[in-house]
Amino acid sequence: MFAGCGGSSTTPTATNTTPAINSCTPGSSGCPFLQDTRGVTLSVFGTNGSSQVTWTYTFAGLTVSGTGDKSTSFSGITPGDLEVTGQMTSRGTLGFSVSGAGSNLPGRPVDNSVQSIEGPGATVTCSGVNYFIGSAGTTPQNFRFKFTLDSTSTQGKCS
Repeated sequence: MFAGCGGSSTTPTATNTTPAINSCTPGSSGCPFLQDTRGVTLSVFGTNGSSQVTWTYTFAGLTVSGTGDKSTSFSGITPGDLEVTGQMTSRGTLGFSVSGAGSNLPGRPVDNSVQSIEGPGATVTCSGVNYFIGSAGTTPQNFRFKFTLDSTSTQGKCS
C-alpha cells in the first residue's frame, strides 16, 4: 500500500509493516520519483533550546521514531481525511509540516486543512501544527492531528 523515503541528519526507527522506510531524501537520485501514486511528506521539527525533542508518530500504518528534525515521505496514499497520532517523549516544541511528495499525479494536502485533535499547546498553521510542552509540563504527552489529501490540486498557497 505504501513505501517511504526519508532524509535528514537523524536516523529514525521504523516498526510495523512492509515495506520499511528507505534511507533517502525525496527527489534525490537515490529516492525514486513516485510514479502513478500520490504521496505525502511529513516533516518533523523538534527542539528545546539547544536540545532536541524525542518523538514517535504513526501514519499510514507505519510508526516512525526519532529525535529532532526528520522528513519522511509516504507513497500510495489514498486521498481523503488522514490522521497522524503520536507522542512527545521530552519537553520542548514539536512541529509538523505536511506537504505533497513528488508524483506524476495531481493531488496534495489541502491548504488550511490541518486540525489538531489532541495535544499540548497546539498551534495550527496553513500546512502543519506545532505542539509545546513547557519546563513544568509532564512527559510523555500524546498528540493527534488530521489533514485532507485531495486528488486534483497541483499547487497550494502554503509555503
